[in-house]
Amino acid sequence: MALIPLALAAKRLGTDEETIKDWAQQGLLSIRRQPLKRSEPPEGVSSFAVVQELVDEDEVMEVAESLGWLQLSAEGWDEGE
Repeated sequence: MALIPLALAAKRLGTDEETIKDWAQQGLLSIRRQPLKRSEPPEGVSSFAVVQELVDEDEVMEVAESLGWLQLSAEGWDEGE
């Protein structure tokens, strides 16, 4: 299980991060949030952390493949009409 950033997953799939986030909202995959680094907080803020959103590389590829097959199947049905 390799965790990769959403931006990298989106790039590999030729889509955008919002699509992957939509899949997560639909319950198709999980997004993990991990602190990336600790920075100096802006003035007036007591603490500040940068959080990176990650997905399991295998999981996101499986979802993309499944959805791709569903799309191809739906297109095939449309052609038969």
